[in-house]
Amino acid sequence: MGTRATYKSNLALCIALVVMVMAAQYSQAVMPMTSPQPKKSFKRCYAKCFRTCVLTLNVATCFVKCFAECHHSKLTKERLLQGEGDAEVMEHFCKVGCSASLCSDISTKTDSAEVKVSDCVDSCSEKMCSNSKQ
Repeated sequence: MGTRATYKSNLALCIALVVMVMAAQYSQAVMPMTSPQPKKSFKRCYAKCFRTCVLTLNVATCFVKCFAECHHSKLTKERLLQGEGDAEVMEHFCKVGCSASLCSDISTKTDSAEVKVSDCVDSCSEKMCSNSKQ
């Protein structure tokens, strides 16, 4: 019974993460910045976002929020929606799903563990999702 509850919880987290990433990318496409801003590293962005977020929200929600805010993808919403079978799109969603499943429980209320989270997210690209490129 615990496994089913964990599965449902992970599934809900994954769906929420996908929605937030797509919303963040859509807002960037619709409201482009007036001048290019340098991209922060995932680690720094995640640490800052998480430490602020966890003051008012729970850890799982903060992981989703901060992953969506700090994971920069070059894919637009239109490309994601029309990219069925596109290797880059498949890799993107693989990384989002992998990150939600494997990396969302690393941070705690008192420790963002940004290095471990960043390494976990990177490992999704390097190991888990490398087959989606083929």
